[in-house]
Amino acid sequence: NLVIACAALYPYPDEKLGEMACVAVHPDYRSSSRGEELLNRVAAQAKQLDLDKLFVLTTRSIHWFQERGFMPAEIEMLPMKKQALYNYQRKSKILMLNIKTHVA
Repeated sequence: NLVIACAALYPYPDEKLGEMACVAVHPDYRSSSRGEELLNRVAAQAKQLDLDKLFVLTTRSIHWFQERGFMPAEIEMLPMKKQALYNYQRKSKILMLNIKTHVA
């Protein structure tokens, strides 16, 4: 009766991009590779959808994503629908991962 980790994939098939969102790991399980497992599963699902890249918007876990191959990206690299919804007040960092070369 305890959720220990979660993540969502929001595909943008026209742009061949996917957003990895709602990523959370219970504090008691953060040292047990649950985050890596989520990333690998989301990346595999994105590959099945024939997407090329995953992106995340984050204000906190920037280093965690960069350690796993995500690179800083600009708002112009996001799908147009996502650009229109970007909240400048949150100052989220945009990071992108090429899943075609991502090794699980």
